[in-house]
Amino acid sequence: MGIINFMNVDINSSKFSVFKIMFVLLIFSSSSAYADLTSDQRVQDYTHFWNSYKQSYVFFDLKQKKYGLNWDSIREIYVTKLKNSKSDLELYNAITESQALLRDGHCFNSYFSRLKKLQNIYFQQIHFSLAEGHKIVVDAFPEGSNLKQQGVEIGDEVIRWNNKSIRQLAKQARKIIPASTDGQFWDYFASRLYIHNPLLGEPKSPEIEIVFKKPNGKTLKVLSKWHILNEPSKNINSVGVKAEGPLPIELEILDEYNLSYLKIKSWMNHENPQEQFEKIFKSVYQTDGLIIDLRGNSGGVTAWGVLFTNYLISKSEKYTPNNSWLEQNISKTLLKTFLYSANDAEIDEVYSSPEKMKLFIQKYFGINLTLQEIKEHLKDKTNQPLYVKQIINNTLNKQTEYNNPIYVLVDGGSYSTTDITLSILKDFNRIKIVGSPNGAGSGAPLPFILPNSQLVVHVPNGKAYPPSGSMIEGNSIRPDYFVTQSIEDLIENKDTALSVAITKIMKEIRPTQFFHKTQLKVDKLKKSVINWGEFNTPNFIDQSTFNN
Repeated sequence: MGIINFMNVDINSSKFSVFKIMFVLLIFSSSSAYADLTSDQRVQDYTHFWNSYKQSYVFFDLKQKKYGLNWDSIREIYVTKLKNSKSDLELYNAITESQALLRDGHCFNSYFSRLKKLQNIYFQQIHFSLAEGHKIVVDAFPEGSNLKQQGVEIGDEVIRWNNKSIRQLAKQARKIIPASTDGQFWDYFASRLYIHNPLLGEPKSPEIEIVFKKPNGKTLKVLSKWHILNEPSKNINSVGVKAEGPLPIELEILDEYNLSYLKIKSWMNHENPQEQFEKIFKSVYQTDGLIIDLRGNSGGVTAWGVLFTNYLISKSEKYTPNNSWLEQNISKTLLKTFLYSANDAEIDEVYSSPEKMKLFIQKYFGINLTLQEIKEHLKDKTNQPLYVKQIINNTLNKQTEYNNPIYVLVDGGSYSTTDITLSILKDFNRIKIVGSPNGAGSGAPLPFILPNSQLVVHVPNGKAYPPSGSMIEGNSIRPDYFVTQSIEDLIENKDTALSVAITKIMKEIRPTQFFHKTQLKVDKLKKSVINWGEFNTPNFIDQSTFNN
């Protein structure tokens, strides 16, 4: 067996990039057929999925303590269902429901992108967002929407959807939406409500009844037809000045207030953004205050979030942001993902050999464990967790740190790398947070492929920690100022959280100067890009896939 050949793989660093892994997975999965499997094959795939989680998932203790989850008990439930299954949709449902039970936004699979190739995806030409807590309100239409003609307006609240209340819909959706916190769930649920979930099959009728509640309390009942994916699309674009570089960042200098506004949409790009950060902080260095907008930023490359925090924290501290670490589980699933050409027998051979495990960990993680440390986790060749600690980032900034007040805008869509960034900045007491609780996840999702369906499934295989060592997963950071978008402001296209942040930071910077939010001239909502008729896999899934 050519097992030791993996030691000669030519790679650029001690870490094997998940981006490269995903490229290999795409090659393998794209060549597979989409024909229905037998019920036995579905059972095999579910068992493979269940076992991979059993060996690799790093938060079982936390989830059992918090939600009473027993992973062993759910296996028989879904295996029994799949023994009598009639289609692959039932397999996708079983896996998705099992992952959702873990209450972890990093537990996801590729069913959405797969079903797009097999069946129509239906949607309504209307978009929603959260306002005033858990109210789901209209925030956008495509041009020429017939709902507008029926009297629906921006700011109208949805109270019934296809004969179900929002509470009933949310309860149903909780069974299939992976989310680490309620904030993340509601953010995802509201923003994707207009898409009919393909796991539910086709809609039962060509149109649905929607009941809206207007700001004056009156209700409006409308009938709205379903549209099919890939119809001619009409975009609603975001606004802002892009800060050139690999990451999607917008920078505005608010001259009248001498403030900087920095919106970071994502950390997802494997090109190093340090030069981009250097230019940004050179531009904002002389401003009196900085507002960082991380709403909807659902993750990406963890190292860039840690690098970013270095620009905001003085080096005189006893420890630095670079003391953050990732605790990685060296499981068989991880070995299979890195050594994708090895068969099960070869993987077992590496895993059961302390000498070969030592070489593997040294080669791919740059960590030197002693044979005795490895042997302690391989007693009787049982699958006991073997964790290694990796430094997430070791790069320092060149531009002088920004030391003036910083306010950060967050919501339930702030997730993964963004959660790590927030945790570090909170550790060092460098920020005031405005908005609603963040998504709170740190799982470092590891991809693997199911043997029969070729479904790509992700399992959180590592725990990220800020320098304080505090748990991130499932523990949202309490905002200093809890603010949600008001319906009144939404109608006027005003950004409630941004208005509050500017008001608060100006009061901190110039406490003797009277300042009221009605003076604001930069409080416009920055709309997300909505491409009607061309939907990708949800953003937080795309982005968290590329954690390194």
